[in-house]
Amino acid sequence: MSPSADDADCADAKKRTWKPPGGIREQKGAEAPTVREALRLIVRARREGVVLFARADGKLVSKADRPPSDELLVILKEHKADILALLLPPRVERAKLVLCQLRALGFRPYLNDQGALLISDATGRRRGVADYLPIAEVFDTIVAGLVDDSGLLDS
Repeated sequence: MSPSADDADCADAKKRTWKPPGGIREQKGAEAPTVREALRLIVRARREGVVLFARADGKLVSKADRPPSDELLVILKEHKADILALLLPPRVERAKLVLCQLRALGFRPYLNDQGALLISDATGRRRGVADYLPIAEVFDTIVAGLVDDSGLLDS
């Protein structure tokens, strides 16, 4: 495979780290306290031995060294949406990262004439994507990204 524009995009995507839109310091108005509160809760949870993760399907999961306090659980549930907004990159960015993974593995995603998302093996070895990545999550992520950016697969 020769280097292409897709490879350059993938290299750029791997170097970038997602930050909340506008950055914490630049946000003003009603959103600023929400973002600050969510960050404070993430730090507080970590101090109590709880690490928070956002799954691609939009669920907040945690891994704890010890059971978290009931108070922390209640607060985390109340601010779940704000925390997820910080932990999850935008759908288009997630889709770009998945597309980069597919291309790196030698697969080519495209839309057929009817608009259905298809993924073919560009190496000619007739491999299945499901052998390498969780296929349902791959399709869900790419389709969600296509909703926000219909030109995602154009290159």
